[in-house]
Amino acid sequence: MTFMNSLSKSRAIWRWKSNTNPWANTEPDTWEQYSDIENYIIENAHQQNQNKVELDDFWIDFNKQIQINKQNPNKQRLSRRKIMDISDEHIREHRFAMQQPKSRYQSLSHDPFRSFIHNSRFNLISDDAVNDEMIEKAAHGIEVDGTKLNRKQEA
Repeated sequence: MTFMNSLSKSRAIWRWKSNTNPWANTEPDTWEQYSDIENYIIENAHQQNQNKVELDDFWIDFNKQIQINKQNPNKQRLSRRKIMDISDEHIREHRFAMQQPKSRYQSLSHDPFRSFIHNSRFNLISDDAVNDEMIEKAAHGIEVDGTKLNRKQEA
């Protein structure tokens, strides 16, 4: 999958027409960007030449270039792919609500999490089987939370 073109520093961005009535020509077109994870899922399917891709609340039909609501297939909106320059400041606007403050570098010996682990005498295990199990449990937890939030595909 080619999500980002490293030579030209461009990236595919998927958007949906967000006008109140997306099929009327009574107002200027307004386009909203899909979330980063949705964009990744959509672009991956597009690169694999699939006809459509399933997201949590809707389908994207690549041939018709529309988004179809799963609850009501009659609710459809235009969808489009646009190649954007990575330097465009709006590319990742859905990932962060505000700029995060920069944290100062701290040596690992002063890391509060590491101190907590050390003080509670919890030993990190270097056994790959145990690490694999912990990763599986974490992934399962993400899937459970995603299902509770009706975001199973994103999870």
